[in-house]
Amino acid sequence: MGDILKQGVERVILGCTKIPFALYKTNSPHAHPGMDAIRALAADCIQ
Repeated sequence: MGDILKQGVERVILGCTKIPFALYKTNSPHAHPGMDAIRALAADCIQ
């Protein structure tokens, strides 16, 4: 993910349910530019 962020990509959709969890749990520097699709869907559903 680091390579595409260097090319100007601002966000990456993390569509797999395990990828966002792993990035956040390991304090990866790529967790912030990632977009957790499940979290986004859940937040939208409760609004």
